[in-house]
Amino acid sequence: MADFVFADNYSLGAGHARDYLRIFLRGLVHKQNNYLGVIQGFSSLMLTEEGITPGIRENALQMHESAKIASRMNEALLGAAGNPGVSVEKMNFADVRSFLVRKAEEVGAQHGVSVATTIGEALPDLRGDAGALRDVLVPLLVNAVEGAAETESRAASLDVFAPGKASESGHIDLFVRNSAADLSEPELEKCFEPFHSTKSGEHFGLGLTAAAILAGDMGMRLGLRSESGTMTAWLAIPPA
Repeated sequence: MADFVFADNYSLGAGHARDYLRIFLRGLVHKQNNYLGVIQGFSSLMLTEEGITPGIRENALQMHESAKIASRMNEALLGAAGNPGVSVEKMNFADVRSFLVRKAEEVGAQHGVSVATTIGEALPDLRGDAGALRDVLVPLLVNAVEGAAETESRAASLDVFAPGKASESGHIDLFVRNSAADLSEPELEKCFEPFHSTKSGEHFGLGLTAAAILAGDMGMRLGLRSESGTMTAWLAIPPA
């Protein structure tokens, strides 16, 4: 059986280096958004002109769309810097359950993939931050559904088990699986690298990076395994 590759080395910890990274990225994003706002505004004005040639209109439209895409990438960059405001505290899993089921259905419907959901009963309370946990779970679900949509079986699933049911980690075990081509261990390790993506160029390659960093902020472990045509993401969540 293939082993999981964990993103343990993506835990940023605390200290001056992390503070510098956060300030640097926030400043970079702020500066870029200023320039992108000018590009979007100028290209919007060009598109309102009726007398411009089709070629110029097409170029202005590409400029406008590229600026919007770059703005969305800036939002993803901030997530990859972690969240210094993460507050790890006791949470009721019932609140997480409703979010998981709703988000799995929503993301699956967007890509025409049915996500089978199995969430164990009598799950204990967990330790985490509600906002950060959502920012971890959404990329895992999106990544799985998009991966499944590229395969013939289009299969994806979400399973949550109480401590001791699926592993001996002592944690609540959350698994997100999807049909996918097999990846080697080095390829799995690259999945956590910023700007690396196994999908099309329209993906930023920051979702799993941000998920790994935020999981580390909450004392959770995130791992990937690829075996027999199935990709599995495992999030080990500490109980309260």
